[in-house]
Amino acid sequence: MPTVMPMKKSEALAKLDDAMRLENKSIETRKQYKYWAETYCTFIERSTIKDLPSKQKFDEFILRMVRRNPQPSLSNQKQAFFAILYFYKNVLGLKMEGLKPPSGHRSQKIFNVLTRSQIQTLIDALPREYQLIAKLLYGTGIRIDECLSLRIKDIDFDHASIYVQEGKGDKARAVDLPDVLIKDLKSQVEQARSLYEFDKNNKQGGVYLPHGYGAKHPKAAHSFEWFWLFPNPNHGLDPDSGKRQRHHVYIFSIQKAFKAAREKTKLPIYTTPHILRHCYATHYLERVLKDLPPIPNIGKFARDLLQEKMGHVSAETTDIYIHLAMPKHTTIDHSPLTELLSAKSRSNT
Repeated sequence: MPTVMPMKKSEALAKLDDAMRLENKSIETRKQYKYWAETYCTFIERSTIKDLPSKQKFDEFILRMVRRNPQPSLSNQKQAFFAILYFYKNVLGLKMEGLKPPSGHRSQKIFNVLTRSQIQTLIDALPREYQLIAKLLYGTGIRIDECLSLRIKDIDFDHASIYVQEGKGDKARAVDLPDVLIKDLKSQVEQARSLYEFDKNNKQGGVYLPHGYGAKHPKAAHSFEWFWLFPNPNHGLDPDSGKRQRHHVYIFSIQKAFKAAREKTKLPIYTTPHILRHCYATHYLERVLKDLPPIPNIGKFARDLLQEKMGHVSAETTDIYIHLAMPKHTTIDHSPLTELLSAKSRSNT
């Protein structure tokens, strides 16, 4: 049977947002799911498939995505699939049976990574207030949004751990806190405390809390343990509540600082905050592979170890770094061009 939208698109998107809030989905996940749901609804309205059954509408939308130029990545196709599936279930009250997510092989990428001396040059070129963020990215491998979303309670000095609460895919994990960063992080906590005390004394609006937790414990928004580790110097309007609150440092501020540092240092590799995550993974594996004794399946052991630390869902993603970190045999040059030019040089002498 054809499925007709039982409500206006704006009402459906509002209902979708309410459902995601109740499940404590992150702001980024909510934004992406709403984008795909709105794109899907617009696609149905503007196409000739309004009277088709829901499953055929769904299949046609994914097929159009695949045919699009430039073609979206497999991960984007899957994100759209699960977002619309969620929309059908939680907004329209329909279970889409028999649907399978898009499949295929992800294109393997080989990343350029900075040398250790280049990383130090980059960090030194950043504004002082952003250097600790860069050190955390390289020292732990966490993503930039995971770093900026850290709260005071997520730093465990006693167990030398950092707890990432809203990682990619709304997954939480713990990462090791490098000893060399403990002193700087303690200093950062005290800097955050000074802004917290300022807000408290001036009865400011507190900080954003995950929806479910904030509804049950509204006072936590004014507690120090929920305060940002990297608070923004200025207050802003929360897009959900409309309240004037203190947000964490904005990601575009970090990106702008990295761009300026890249231009200043003239590094040969395109540098963004995310490249430090690639550098962490590669350099971490290099050390592990160097220090481990020759054990069976050493590559798989190192991959599994890194996969947990990076928070990768797929081991295929982690495999990319295995190739980067394997010891390079540079003592022998097997290029046929080398042999050709060497023979030419000998003949000319």
